[in-house]
Amino acid sequence: LVSAAAKIRRAEADASRGADVSHTGAAMGAASPASGEYRAALERLQAVLAEFRDLLRRRQALVFDAAWQALRREYEARLCEAGISFSEELGAEVAGASVYLNPIEFRHIFTNLFDNSLRALRGARRREIRLEASADAGFLHVRWLDSGGGIPADLIEALFTRPVAPRLKGGRGQGCFLSGEIMKRRKGTIRAEQRGPQEWGALVV
Repeated sequence: LVSAAAKIRRAEADASRGADVSHTGAAMGAASPASGEYRAALERLQAVLAEFRDLLRRRQALVFDAAWQALRREYEARLCEAGISFSEELGAEVAGASVYLNPIEFRHIFTNLFDNSLRALRGARRREIRLEASADAGFLHVRWLDSGGGIPADLIEALFTRPVAPRLKGGRGQGCFLSGEIMKRRKGTIRAEQRGPQEWGALVV
């Protein structure tokens, strides 16, 4: 980070010098070859900023399977008490894969999915939650399923894109929207899927 910050300062100084020379030349009424230097300095600055943003993004990454297993263990007692069967399928390629989420963001997304499923399965005859995960081409794909009563058709598109009125007791209608905002900020996606009349899923990429 210190090295990247130093690069930014140097690039800013180059851009500033290019701007000074360019303005001086323009004031004298001469064609300014310095304008090309100014553009080049700005391009270097933009490249360094992009490198710095990518470095910060990677510094905030966490290993998915380790974070997931720790969170799942927190819910084991609640799942057992509620009589909910939980299953998971993690592809071999998921082991050690990193996701660009910090621990607070990761926890919000997956505790929200867990809590919504627990509410949806209250009183359900069939009580199942399942997580499936795979990875390819630099992306991690997570599918979350439960055997609750499904999602009302009018919420399928809205659930992760705007606050909605809570439909289940204990919900506030904000959690999924905040998950959507996190994923958008991290250049990922999350959406709801209606899998059948008694099953719904959330796809996180």
